Amino acid sequence: MSAETVYGVNAPRVAHETIDGETILIDFESGAYYSIRGTGPFIWSLLSGGTTAAKIEEVLARRYPEAREALPAALEAFLAELEREELVARLPENAHPSDPSPSPADEKDLLSREEGLAFSPPILEKYTDMQDLLLLDPIHEVGEEGWPMRKPPAR
Repeated sequence: MSAETVYGVNAPRVAHETIDGETILIDFESGAYYSIRGTGPFIWSLLSGGTTAAKIEEVLARRYPEAREALPAALEAFLAELEREELVARLPENAHPSDPSPSPADEKDLLSREEGLAFSPPILEKYTDMQDLLLLDPIHEVGEEGWPMRKPPAR
């Protein structure tokens, strides 16, 4: 993992949504779905804009100063797992990383709302129990015509 590598969501292969502090990912190619917990949803929100590990670590260090020593290893392991599962992709070398840092006002609000929030390592859980259904789902075949697509009558 290079500190200069720009990572982003592997779209359109991966769809994601965060609900009540848990991020759910669906890999449309493998049919697996994932749950991200701990600090993972926050890290994922930073990744979704396209950014570097160094910038993520910088934001995490400001958010969790007590965990400064644990951050590099936790972040490296999490990014490696996301990359191994092909949920994130390395963006082209000419990609410009977004600045994931919240504005000073947003950061103050974020920190005041989360005062006392302790660092917990990001956790990625993989589920394969619905692979067959997700891969059979006709949503994968939706074109400009929408869904459902009716086949033309046989002649």
